[in-house]
Amino acid sequence: MRFAKTKPNRAFAVLIVLLILAMMVAFVAANTTALFDLKREIKNVEKRQELRWQKLDEAKTNAPAK
Repeated sequence: MRFAKTKPNRAFAVLIVLLILAMMVAFVAANTTALFDLKREIKNVEKRQELRWQKLDEAKTNAPAK
């Protein structure tokens, strides 16, 4: 069997495609991490707001009637 020699341009194109794929994987990984952090931050903000509203409700119900 005789293998045909690949052209240098074709090998270069394959390297470029692999480089672009590697960059895309890096971006996906970075975005996944950022989205995870944002989701955690939203949960923390939601908890703080719920506590705040609970305190306001307690203050209203415990306030003396006029």
